[in-house]
Amino acid sequence: MVLASGCFTSMSALVKALGPQFPFVEAAFFRALFGLPMVLALLVRKHVSLRSDHKRLMLVRGLAGSGAMGCYFFALQHGKLAEVIIVARTHPVLVAIIAPLILAERTPRVVFGVMSVSFVGVALVIKPSAGDFSSAALVAFAATCFSAVAHTLVRKLRASEPPERIVIYLNVIVGVAAGVASLPVFVWPSWREVWLLVGVAALATVGQLSMTHAYGHDKAPVISTAGHAGILFALGIGWIAWREVPDTLSLVGGGLILAAGVSLAFMRRETLPPSA
Repeated sequence: MVLASGCFTSMSALVKALGPQFPFVEAAFFRALFGLPMVLALLVRKHVSLRSDHKRLMLVRGLAGSGAMGCYFFALQHGKLAEVIIVARTHPVLVAIIAPLILAERTPRVVFGVMSVSFVGVALVIKPSAGDFSSAALVAFAATCFSAVAHTLVRKLRASEPPERIVIYLNVIVGVAAGVASLPVFVWPSWREVWLLVGVAALATVGQLSMTHAYGHDKAPVISTAGHAGILFALGIGWIAWREVPDTLSLVGGGLILAAGVSLAFMRRETLPPSA
């Protein structure tokens, strides 16, 4: 899971390296396009059919994933790497809120206290009433909301759908949605940008495989906690590549989000990994 966190954080750094001048929707399109052959190879290797009996649910999940990827890429290109990654770690808390609505699960009352701590942390990172308000962190929070919906729908789909089929549908839907959205702003990528985009797709695929392997070989709370290593990677990469240092409020907020995430992981008996 630490390897997976390193891959996902490095992928995020490559998206940020594209710069705000490269359309974020086009970056999402190429992420899906370049990742498609990798997922198809897995599909063929495991002899998984493309036919699904839950096409509508797949579509909703894919659209939620498209919103998550688009918002996340925008936030990475316009904000500090560590702050975006910190806000993204609210994902487990948001899933705990959404899951009862979609899966009819019961949420223990103590979880609401953890949610409050996490949201205070988000407020400290975004700083809505401060002069250094972070719009990128706010968009990152929107991305995490979309991701939480997509993640919860995956848990519903996993009852009858293999993970490879779920991922291939995601790539196709994101590719179509982002491709259409990028038409008005499309620019031909330079060779440097092409290699960055290939790296984004490769790191995302390796990270996904590593995370899936991790969840199959240890207890979910332990794995989920190890996933917070991404914050440390983001702090290091952000400083080395862009000399970014989150301010004091963001660091305090990140500490609260981290504490809430670890607490929630050990409160829940099982947690499925995100699918994208």
